[in-house]
Amino acid sequence: YKTVSATLSYDPVACPCCHQKNINNSILKHGFKQVKVKYACSLSCPKLSPLKKQRFICKACKKTFMAQTNLVEPNCQISNLQKQLVKEQLRLVQSASLIAHNTYVSISTVVRVLDSLEKQMKPQTNILPTTLSFDELRTTKSCKGGLSFILCQCFYSPSIRFIR
Repeated sequence: YKTVSATLSYDPVACPCCHQKNINNSILKHGFKQVKVKYACSLSCPKLSPLKKQRFICKACKKTFMAQTNLVEPNCQISNLQKQLVKEQLRLVQSASLIAHNTYVSISTVVRVLDSLEKQMKPQTNILPTTLSFDELRTTKSCKGGLSFILCQCFYSPSIRFIR
């Protein structure tokens, strides 16, 4: 890994806990916390970036919080760009361990990214399409009632659901 050090600090507008606006220094800077962020600009140059995030303390609610950035999700050590590289590799037909090796992350991270994609692609089940097609069939003898039917959308989707 190549290492690139960075510091993240700014003046917050309001406290995320109590929503007190930062007027007359009601939110104070409260030191730094260093986190190691995996960051990659491409598959060939992985970087481990020690990022010093500014900590803040609110005088109103006495709670602390850290500076946020759009490069990394809160409480995460893998950059959004690294996750995007994993998503691009998931488009190809290859194993999770090979994707993890190519993108310098763990297999668990590849599975988590895949699960997040599944949540985005989940079809809406509370809305019926305008045109439906269905057919009855006998599935098995062990099926209660013995009959099921296939339900599918005629024109737009090849998805088929079995309802018993």
